[in-house]
Amino acid sequence: MIARSSSPSAPASLLLPSTSPDSFRSPDGKIYYGFVTPRGLALFKSGLGVEVPKDERYKMGFTDLVHAVMSVMVFAAIALSDHRVTNCLFPGHRKEMDEVMESFPLMVGVVCSGLFLVFPNTRFGVGCMAP
Repeated sequence: MIARSSSPSAPASLLLPSTSPDSFRSPDGKIYYGFVTPRGLALFKSGLGVEVPKDERYKMGFTDLVHAVMSVMVFAAIALSDHRVTNCLFPGHRKEMDEVMESFPLMVGVVCSGLFLVFPNTRFGVGCMAP
């Protein structure tokens, strides 16, 4: 049986944590990963006895929120461009949704591309080497 969501918000909510991972290199040269929170970096694995940097760089800021919102917008544009999704969410409005979806993904792409340029991501996510 396939689990179905009534809206794209459930999978979109999974994007939010994926926009805020970061990493740092400890004095012994090992790389540690964690989520950026308003209070600082929260390591994926707790109890390692590692001193987590307290820099402002490791705290969630405005740019992180902009990136999270843009990621959800891009996900929604891609998800809503599928006729099966729009027919499920907006039954009986096929003609109107076809008109909207002619320009919506392009608009979201242009706006998000511009905002990604204005607010570049400086995080070192999982798999990226910390400085």
